[in-house]
Amino acid sequence: MVYKILTNPVYGGTYAYGKTASELRYDGPIVRKSIRRKPREEWLSLRPGSHEGYVDWARSEAIRKMLANNLSGTGQAGAAKRGAALLAGLVRCRRCGRKMMVNYTGQNHDAPRYACLRGRLDSGEPPCISFGGLGVDGAIEDELLRVLEPGAIEAALEADRQKAKHADEVLEMLKRDLEAASYTADKAFRQYDSADPANRLVAGELEVRWNRALERVAELQIRIDKQVAETPAVAPANAADFSSLTADFKEIWRDPTTDIPLKKRIVRELIYEVVADVDATGGEIILVVHWAGGVHTELRVPRRRRGQRKSTAPQIVEAVRTLAHGRRNCRHPHSQ
Repeated sequence: MVYKILTNPVYGGTYAYGKTASELRYDGPIVRKSIRRKPREEWLSLRPGSHEGYVDWARSEAIRKMLANNLSGTGQAGAAKRGAALLAGLVRCRRCGRKMMVNYTGQNHDAPRYACLRGRLDSGEPPCISFGGLGVDGAIEDELLRVLEPGAIEAALEADRQKAKHADEVLEMLKRDLEAASYTADKAFRQYDSADPANRLVAGELEVRWNRALERVAELQIRIDKQVAETPAVAPANAADFSSLTADFKEIWRDPTTDIPLKKRIVRELIYEVVADVDATGGEIILVVHWAGGVHTELRVPRRRRGQRKSTAPQIVEAVRTLAHGRRNCRHPHSQ
């Protein structure tokens, strides 16, 4: 019922007519009549602003599109779920064009694996390709962080400018209101001062208006003082103030406690789709990242062999070798 309400044009103050059509179908020799819901472009009438809605038409359309994008299996990525696979719903098989599915392996079922199984499930076709998701997700994360680095500081500077601009606009608005209230209070005083004191009814009413105007002036002055106190004057931020922003973002992104659905939503804002293929001879996974802005990036990720774990960094391997060599020398001081 909630879904029907949110997707009904009436919710956005819109009149709609001709949303369904009657059609005949044959059940053996028997003709039966059924009702078919038509796509929106086939409706007979759709008139936004015909009456008052619960929300405006633009907001209603945004809600409808969000609900449509949250549906999985309809060409969209679907709603971001809590699984560890960063690219769930975004990977497409380059060989057959179908969306790849995700399953989880490992002792704790936390190791994602992308596999093109839709053809086998739907029509018994042999599976196309499959590969582990740890290396692929890691490569996508590195590329995301690389792309976000140049824009992170600029975004922070723009946010700081917008915050300062908003504070200035609020203060300017309050000052204009104070000016208008002061004029009203002065006008009320002149009317009260020019009234005949003998006419107590009129003088009393004018005094009440004057007092109300003075209360409005005092109220606005308090609000202005509070606004000034809460927004102390500071120098505009510069790039140096946000020099650690990129490092902080990387640390937060890779923190195990960071919300996984939030990370997935960020990925879906930046990446439209990832087309994947496997180079069996070269032992690589080929990824073509289609960014939301229309740019394409090709990534090649080494494909791990069965049973192979994520490789240790070369620096760590070299450090272990050095320590092992030193330990042998300590145990055999007279070996030379």
